[in-house]
Amino acid sequence: MQTIAGPVLIVNGKPVEWNDAAIYFDGVRMGDVKGWEFGVDTEKEHIFAEGDEPVAIQSGNRKPTGSLKLLSRTVDVLNLAAVAAGGRDINDLEWDFVAYFQGQGLRGLHTYTMSGCQTSSFKYAMDQNAKEMVVTLPFLAMEGPIIA
Repeated sequence: MQTIAGPVLIVNGKPVEWNDAAIYFDGVRMGDVKGWEFGVDTEKEHIFAEGDEPVAIQSGNRKPTGSLKLLSRTVDVLNLAAVAAGGRDINDLEWDFVAYFQGQGLRGLHTYTMSGCQTSSFKYAMDQNAKEMVVTLPFLAMEGPIIA
């Protein structure tokens, strides 16, 4: 049974774990994901009238955003795919991001989809004694997250 207990997704009495997640980048499962985040920022501001206290909070535009942390070899493959599609690099691609949570016994739990995604930058970097190169890809999305 799936329930929400506070901010943590609970399934059969256990919080969702990292090994429950599978990440898809434009329909292809990504095995080299080291981390991710996604969500929506909504512009909000106080409305002032008489006096110095706000009288309301008004909402503006919604901005779906996120980021992926990938091993550099995967970013290399995505850059090559972008070049093959006529672009210069991954920043020229548009893709969908799907985070799928699979529970014990192959039971699907939750799917989050961000569609119309485009990276806004990528940088290769490494620190001394690093065992791997991780590249963070911040992205903007046209829609999401859609929860199913």
